[in-house]
Amino acid sequence: MRKFIVIFFVSAVWIAAHVAYFFYYQRLLQLPFTAVSAGFAILWSAWMLSLMFCFRSWPSRMLILGLYVFFLGWSVVNFAYFQVFQNFLSLSPSRIMSANAAMIDLLRDFYVLVAPSIAAAALGLLALFFAISSWSGKRRKRGLPVMFFAGGTARFGSKSYRRSYRLAVAGLIAQVMFGSVATEAVAGYRERFATNGAGTNQALADLGVFGYALAARRGSVGQAAAAVHKPESASGAGAALRTSKTNFEALRESLDRLAASEPAAPPTQPARAFKKPPDIIVYQIESAAYWPLEQPTPVMPFLDSLIKQYGSAGKYFSNGCTTIDAELAVNCSFLPDTFGPVSDLYSKNDYRCLPTLLKERGYTATMYHSNLLEFWNRNFLAPSWGFDGLHFRPEFVFRQPDSEIFDRVIDEIKKSDTPGYHYVIGMTSHAPHDEYFQKYYKKKFNLDVPAYAGDLNEVGKLISADEETTRRYLGFMKADDDGIRRLFARLQDEGLLDNTIVVIFGDHRYYDNAIADPYRRFIEYNRLPFLLYVPGMGKLALPEIASHIDIAPTLYKLVAGADDLPASFLGTDLLSPAHRSFAITKCLGRMSYYDGSTLVESDAVLGSDRIVSSPDGPGAPDPQLATILRSVGFMTDLALRRNELAGSRAGRMQPASRTLRFDEMTDSDHDGLSDLREAGIGTDPHIPDSDGDGFKDGDEVLHGYNPLGPGKWIRKQ
Repeated sequence: MRKFIVIFFVSAVWIAAHVAYFFYYQRLLQLPFTAVSAGFAILWSAWMLSLMFCFRSWPSRMLILGLYVFFLGWSVVNFAYFQVFQNFLSLSPSRIMSANAAMIDLLRDFYVLVAPSIAAAALGLLALFFAISSWSGKRRKRGLPVMFFAGGTARFGSKSYRRSYRLAVAGLIAQVMFGSVATEAVAGYRERFATNGAGTNQALADLGVFGYALAARRGSVGQAAAAVHKPESASGAGAALRTSKTNFEALRESLDRLAASEPAAPPTQPARAFKKPPDIIVYQIESAAYWPLEQPTPVMPFLDSLIKQYGSAGKYFSNGCTTIDAELAVNCSFLPDTFGPVSDLYSKNDYRCLPTLLKERGYTATMYHSNLLEFWNRNFLAPSWGFDGLHFRPEFVFRQPDSEIFDRVIDEIKKSDTPGYHYVIGMTSHAPHDEYFQKYYKKKFNLDVPAYAGDLNEVGKLISADEETTRRYLGFMKADDDGIRRLFARLQDEGLLDNTIVVIFGDHRYYDNAIADPYRRFIEYNRLPFLLYVPGMGKLALPEIASHIDIAPTLYKLVAGADDLPASFLGTDLLSPAHRSFAITKCLGRMSYYDGSTLVESDAVLGSDRIVSSPDGPGAPDPQLATILRSVGFMTDLALRRNELAGSRAGRMQPASRTLRFDEMTDSDHDGLSDLREAGIGTDPHIPDSDGDGFKDGDEVLHGYNPLGPGKWIRKQ
């Protein structure tokens, strides 16, 4: 009896310590800690405890230690990650494999986002692990067989050995039971969440970092598999599989349906006739939200003056929440993947994007960034998008101010005999926004970045960061504004301003807010600054809503005067009355649609939708908007998986020239069709090309061909 009392006490201490850790963890992240949160914390800590009690051989204990350190470290990493993306990472092998030295080097700067108390608490839990593990090992010196390792001194076949073996088997059964309970708990929670209309922050709070990782894993695999074989509406993903429509044709139908109830777009504006092809400078400002422009004391007065002089979209948004996804959307006019950055899985895809189109018209295409080329796998992505001039570290010093990068751009324009497309990826305002980088810029570049000293408006006071960080962030925004002023001044001084198109925009949202109204909170969190300067056209009449995918069609029409764009381009010309005035954002398992009067939020991980109308909206929104949004999300993900962005025209099938890595565990042969779908149509789930005609079964089904008819190439009726 005494032994069981001691074991019960040790177990209670262990579980209580982890519940306390996650309670404090979520409180610091301003996430409520609910009974459900405690349940998932107890489940995870009990699982780890069962491993320690059941498997005590030295090899098994080392494996358990590695597992515990990984998960504990995962929680600490997510503490910083949540502060940037307002979400937890999912346990995706592709994302882990996509990390490289350049990415890790930059992410080290984010250690300041981990509260010292959380780091100390994690170390305390690790010490408790060693203490209990040591105590557990001393309780039975004979090791227990597990994973073909048998430690200790028990003689094979003896009574003690058999007892140890039975305990190890019981431990393995316990692991299966814990896994089943965790899986069913997440599935049950997702089902209830989908019907109660709660916000995603509530789900993050309930599930906690580890429950969400499991939910995200189930969501990214299960929903993608289901979407392949689940019939959709007539213009949805299912229609593309059942009819002769291409994926892009079905996509455009869905986008047109989303645009059906929008306000009228601006009237057609006269095209600008350039005496010679203009140079193009695109400046992607790092982490630039719009609310800094609305502070009582101007934070970005020069950019604000340009917007008032030359015009901007009423509200401008990103299509993703990472820098690399902004680059994909801007250059390729396509939506990023729903579950993660394009660099995770699709860095070796083939693309046909704006830089390539411009080079076919005599342009050069150059990218500039004061970080390593390997970060976000740009060493693969930038050339495949069409960039041939790549200026990165060590050519530039790490985080060299954007204003100095502009000097290099202008020097390139001056010495070139051909027009150029110059893409500058900003770095000056990259997080962390702290005293260290203020001192770094002063010491390295003699650049003062003082914190904002003026009053804060309502939004500024409700930002999720503390006031000191908020003011420093606004100081970095002012440094960006000074760089923009320097860019225009140099263009004017060098006589280049009259023949240079300049596009300026924020790459993604940053710093959430505590505004209670979900409609207004979305706008203040997601709205970004945007400027389109076209020499000779004055103030432009731009649409009310626009996003990154609209930039490439607009620039191409300005310089080429033509609409012969790839079928994969989803954006529309900002100067055309045919512009679709809405924005779709895809970020870490979530999607949103905003058209100025209606906000739709869809969580692909938890299977929930929420539709919110503007207080000034025309009436009840169409409930089908959420269904169409999910269809758009699936079809755009599918196009990336199928490597379809290299095709030049709709309807043209091109075999992928490269092999992709897949996370789709139910697609055994990686042909794009789930095993269940293949069983239904009679193809072999283990052979990607059942009829041997050179095209994968999934590609043939997607484009309306018979995957069991070799060489026929007859569309199904």
